[in-house]
Amino acid sequence: MLNILMLHDDTTPPQQYLLQVIQNYTPEPVTSLTHATFVRKVSGQVLINAERWKQNRA
Repeated sequence: MLNILMLHDDTTPPQQYLLQVIQNYTPEPVTSLTHATFVRKVSGQVLINAERWKQNRA
C-alpha cells in the first residue's frame, strides 16, 4: 500500500492537491526517488507526478 499525504499550499489551485509520499513503516516522508512516478519539488519534498502515474497505470 502506498502512503500519501495530501498537501495544499498557495501555489496550488483550490480544487487540486499535491501528494507527498510517506514511508511504509514510519510516519516520515520519503526522501529518495525510488519509483518512476516520484518527482522532487524544489523544497525537497518527494511528490507523485500525476502524468507519470497515469502513463504507468495505462
